[in-house]
Formats: sequence, C-alpha cells, structure tokens
Amino acid sequence: MLGSDFSSVSWPYCGEIDIFEHVNTEDKVYGTVHWDSNGYATYGNNLSGIDVSQYHTYAIEWDKEYIVWYCDDAEVNKILIKDNTGGTEEFHKGYFLLLNLAVGGNWPGAPNDSTNFPASLYVDYVRVYQKNDGSTNNIVTDNNSNNVTDNSQNNN
Repeated sequence: MLGSDFSSVSWPYCGEIDIFEHVNTEDKVYGTVHWDSNGYATYGNNLSGIDVSQYHTYAIEWDKEYIVWYCDDAEVNKILIKDNTGGTEEFHKGYFLLLNLAVGGNWPGAPNDSTNFPASLYVDYVRVYQKNDGSTNNIVTDNNSNNVTDNSQNNN
C-alpha cells in the first residue's frame, strides 16, 4: 500500500505498507513498512517455511497505535505508530492498495537465464474492513479512480 499523496510527495515520503512480499522461490514472506524519518526508514520481519505455491491468508490490522501483520492468522510482525513514534506520521493518513507481480528491480535483482517466464500471481480475494469505533478517522476508497482519501478530522 502507498500513501495517497504519493504523486505529490513521492516515495518514501508518502509511506509504504507491504502487507506481504515474496521473492522468487524463497520459502519466506516479508511484512515491512517504509517511510521518511529525517531520512529513509524501514522496519520489517519475515516468516520462513511458507509454501508459496499454496494459498495463504495475509493480513494487517492497522489502527492509531499499531500495524500488525498476520499470515494464516499467526502474528508475524508489529510496529508501534502511536503518537507518530519514530517519525511514523505517514501511517496516520489515507493509503491505496497495490497488488503486483514485480519482475526484477532492486530487490531481488534483474531477471536472468534462470528466471521462469511467464510469471503468475493468483489472488483469491481481497477484503478491506473498517472498525466502527465511533472515531472520526475514516479512510474512503473512491472506486472510480482507485484513489483512497483520508477524511480525518482532528478533534483534539
């Protein structure tokens, strides 16, 4: 997921929440955040022993205090973002979802003769839930433009 202000402030200033990433034939999935805290900052963890040829349930729970990652209902990673701890103000605004199959790039590197093509990404479903806790912090998806906007009102 990328911050909805990506087009105006660029990466990593917009923030990025990787619900989970997978590289090639590794038996690992990675849950990570990237942001700017007076310089590039990142925090993440991975889960080993995953058969990535099978379906799994990847999730985050994200509120005003924490971002918590789950794989098949097991907690994998957790970061404190309460009160912008560690310069994490990027994680208190609207985001949009990205589902992608990347081939090459800085991580894991350029394709070579051992790269299997064609590559495929299979997704059974994507669900987004919003907790109804009576707060005025609402993240709204605009289905026409695939943008997400943050309609927060600071009542402090």
